[in-house]
Amino acid sequence: MNDTASDDQDKYISIDKAVRLLHVRFERITWFIATGLLASKVYPRDKSRKLVSLQDVQSLRNSPHLLAPWIIYALVDPRNNAVRYVGRAHEPQIRLRGHIRSERAANPVKYRWLRELEKNGLLPRVEVLEGVYGSIEDADVRERIWIQHFKNVGAELTNIQFRD
Repeated sequence: MNDTASDDQDKYISIDKAVRLLHVRFERITWFIATGLLASKVYPRDKSRKLVSLQDVQSLRNSPHLLAPWIIYALVDPRNNAVRYVGRAHEPQIRLRGHIRSERAANPVKYRWLRELEKNGLLPRVEVLEGVYGSIEDADVRERIWIQHFKNVGAELTNIQFRD
């Protein structure tokens, strides 16, 4: 298969090529598609494959915080836009699934909040706060700084280590 396909408005490329151009994992590309940051369409010759917009890939290259190995993110309550959790991950969308599947005992406050959202047919929104190019220790420092920031502005965080 050719890595590109033409469209009247835009040129589309394979997901594999987008991964190479952006230096990210496949999972990050799927997250960009799911959040609308990256337009996609079905490859005409193979309906099981998707192509992504080259124009959007080029735009993402101007957003280095979204391409960093570590992402500091907030889980936001869609009912009131309140930040309820701050974390760090390589792939925020995979980490969100982990939060949703988490056991009650691990963090009962976060568990209750997520179940309440689920009962209303809602999911928390993932907002990227910062991209970190560095080690896990660097990412941990930035995560703690963001947690402290949101505590200082009165956010009711569900992070275990920072609840009052």
